[in-house]
Amino acid sequence: MKYIIVGDLHIKYKAPTFRKETYFEELKDKINQINILAKENNAKIICLGDFFNSYVEDYFELISYELNDMIYGWYSLIGNHDSKDVNGSLKGTSFGVLEKAGVIRVANFPELDCFHYFERNKFTGKSKNKIALIHDYIMPKGTKEFFDYKECFENEYKIVFCGHYHYPFDVMVGRTRYINPGSLMRSTITELQLKRNPEVILVDSETFEVKHFPLKVKSLEEISNPVESKLNNDFSSKFADMLVKNRLTGDNNDIIQLLKKNKVDDNVVQYIENKLKEVK
Repeated sequence: MKYIIVGDLHIKYKAPTFRKETYFEELKDKINQINILAKENNAKIICLGDFFNSYVEDYFELISYELNDMIYGWYSLIGNHDSKDVNGSLKGTSFGVLEKAGVIRVANFPELDCFHYFERNKFTGKSKNKIALIHDYIMPKGTKEFFDYKECFENEYKIVFCGHYHYPFDVMVGRTRYINPGSLMRSTITELQLKRNPEVILVDSETFEVKHFPLKVKSLEEISNPVESKLNNDFSSKFADMLVKNRLTGDNNDIIQLLKKNKVDDNVVQYIENKLKEVK
């Protein structure tokens, strides 16, 4: 099986003040490039965690509506920004709503060892499979940072894909190859990260062949008059229909609470509540 491995997405709508690009437009353009690449190679897409930029993301209603078709069927590790629970619960989080709606899926594959952020201490290098994915600070020896991290070490895996740390690397330690594609969108305070062209990795789980694919980055001039989307009644009803269309069932109270936290219009929340009761 082939997989497209994507670094931490950190999806958000508004860019930090020091970022000059049209952040959300850039994100959508990169996601589109990734989808084309996945289709060309008949590959599944896996994010290495931190799908959203925070547990309850601002503009969640707008983000999820505009990205719904683009990220449908994507997989992701559960990162520290995706769950605020030490056991990895997705209840009441932006990630959890889209996971429950069937838009995105938690990455767990029989042929890959997946270590979510709350499972990172289980990573010992003892492999059930030959490829591991982990959301944790694992970095090459000599990396200088101001926090604790795990150094790359030789183990039973052929390849270990690392998320959480936002800088890219591809290093061999003995017979083990450690690869981090870097964060796709997360802003940092360093010029190095701001100027780096993002990339994704294509890997074949049977042959262990790895290919790096840099993504094109549009300049401001190439994005013609980007207009910030506005929430309105027509848009909100379409968003509500999107949630209902995905046939959410069971206890959806956590979804309703999340929508309220995101300050979604009360009429829209009531509309969704009524529709979900009809689905039951």
